[in-house]
Amino acid sequence: MATKQANINIRVDQELKDEAAEIFSKMGMDMTTAITIFLKQTVTDYRLPFIPSVYREPNDETLAAMKEAERGEVYGPYDSVEALFEALENED
Repeated sequence: MATKQANINIRVDQELKDEAAEIFSKMGMDMTTAITIFLKQTVTDYRLPFIPSVYREPNDETLAAMKEAERGEVYGPYDSVEALFEALENED
């Protein structure tokens, strides 16, 4: 016996829809298949199939540290926590 199909109508930002459709297409599926996978996984696990989180834009200090690391301007390793703190205190 075939299962009865249902339609879901939702409103999303057009750019979001287009970007998601492009990603799903690269994965060999359409929007309906992707959403069906999401719903089936939600029902199977009885929870969202991912952990919702908020992306935080790195602050200026973090961005500077990331750039230092990319340039290879990293320090250490240290033999002890004390040596690390001593280096931090004498940094400037």
